[in-house]
Amino acid sequence: MATAETDSLAEEILHLVGGDENVVKSTHCATRLRLTLADDTRADTETLKEVSGVLAVVQAGGQYQIVVGNEVAEIHRALTAHRPAGACLLYTSDAADDSLRV
Repeated sequence: MATAETDSLAEEILHLVGGDENVVKSTHCATRLRLTLADDTRADTETLKEVSGVLAVVQAGGQYQIVVGNEVAEIHRALTAHRPAGACLLYTSDAADDSLRV
């Protein structure tokens, strides 16, 4: 996925989950963005499911999970770049070494 495409997708995802102020925590695993939202009802799940690049949307385990495939790390980086510094308490990767977690 090209950088402009990645940035555009990240910006659209952020908008459709209720904006920056609705994202409490952002992580990812191998294929999914895993978000903790302040208010799940602010997310436009049906529209998000129709976005090109989004394979599925799952709500499980207190997380709002957006399946985006193997480009997840790049999309997550772009997503966090769209957020103001200090806007989120924790950005991590589930794939990262647990010893590096806060």
